[in-house]
Amino acid sequence: MPSQEGFGFPALEAMDRGVPTAVAASGSLPEVTRGAAVIIDPNDPSTTAVRIAELASDAALRARLIKDGKEVAAQYRWAATAEGVWRIVEAVRSM
Repeated sequence: MPSQEGFGFPALEAMDRGVPTAVAASGSLPEVTRGAAVIIDPNDPSTTAVRIAELASDAALRARLIKDGKEVAAQYRWAATAEGVWRIVEAVRSM
């Protein structure tokens, strides 16, 4: 059964906390994580195992994912979302 999680908040929360993250190549996850997560095919267990082993054994990859993950996650803040929505409301209100 496909994931019904939606937008990708669990991945973003992990990345925000400095956890090297792997996500399925489905839904919004590749787009939301923007290259800051290992992408796996949930229907290919052999390749998934290889990618997870790579993540476990490659310190440089983990360091890059931690750095990039924090940068990507920082772009998704409630305050920024609220400000963007408020700008739209103000623009519509002044029409």
